[in-house]
Amino acid sequence: MSVKKMILLKLLSLICLLLVSATCGSVSFRNDNLGANPNPEPIPSDTLITLKRGACYGPCPIYKLMISADGTVVYEGQRYVKTAGVAKSRIDQEKLRRLISEFENMDYFSMDDSYGAITLITDSSQKRCPEFSTDKASATTSIRMNGKSKSVYHYYGCEGLDRLKELTALENKIDEIANSKQWVS
Repeated sequence: MSVKKMILLKLLSLICLLLVSATCGSVSFRNDNLGANPNPEPIPSDTLITLKRGACYGPCPIYKLMISADGTVVYEGQRYVKTAGVAKSRIDQEKLRRLISEFENMDYFSMDDSYGAITLITDSSQKRCPEFSTDKASATTSIRMNGKSKSVYHYYGCEGLDRLKELTALENKIDEIANSKQWVS
């Protein structure tokens, strides 16, 4: 092999070595949490989400859940529950954000304040409750955030509206995220 070819081969080897070593310092790692917001907005400090499950004609669980801005969950069991009294737990901020998102996605603040309250069974309330039966349980949800608050009463004997399916899904999501099952059943 000629001297020129050897010098050229060494030069190419050196260039390859420099390229490889230059890229070693800039290796990036894949974020397995794709879709997560790296800089999520802070949850407003006045945030409070509640769910209150009411009585029925029979053994329906009666309890209340409160979820604060810091992720604290306070449960108050009354009747027909595994844990009577107060119990506490905590959820992480990402779960709380998902729950807040559920309220936002269903446009919770545009809902009526009540669906199926006995005092509302009049001609004007029929739009809110096209089908009605008695002896069912109820749930009341609420959210307070950024100084704004909303509460919705939902009697399960009131049926026939798509919004009520969304409301039931929200009530169940609150239970799921708060893991109320550990105290209720």
